[in-house]
Amino acid sequence: MNPETKFTNKVRGLWEAKYPEIRIYKHSDRFQGGIADLHWIMPNGVTAWVEVKWVANVVRYRKAGLTALQQDYLEEHAEKNLPAYVLVGTKDRCAWYRIEDFDGRVYGKDLLDTKKFVHELVDEVVHGGGNHFHG
Repeated sequence: MNPETKFTNKVRGLWEAKYPEIRIYKHSDRFQGGIADLHWIMPNGVTAWVEVKWVANVVRYRKAGLTALQQDYLEEHAEKNLPAYVLVGTKDRCAWYRIEDFDGRVYGKDLLDTKKFVHELVDEVVHGGGNHFHG
């Protein structure tokens, strides 16, 4: 199993253990390669999309770019006021970015302990920033 798959399974397991009320689906689109890796359906009906990336380590910053199809897919959802994120993992830390704020790099200053992150991203999706998720 590759490191990105292991990381995806790890965070999915943490979310499912802490938030059993959230339905989490994992996708693997080998034909088009653009659909996000995960999507959640919250109890209130909000759907969030998450593209997962893996990098070995980050000091200052490191490229963690999306394919053109992945970028388009997430941007299309964000334009419809649906939460869309890029989650970048390392060995024991990760960072998440709203698609509209993601510049293709993960920055060392943004990395959090993976277990703490789980709660932070769920809080972001549930409560959102401003009217980002309330269309």
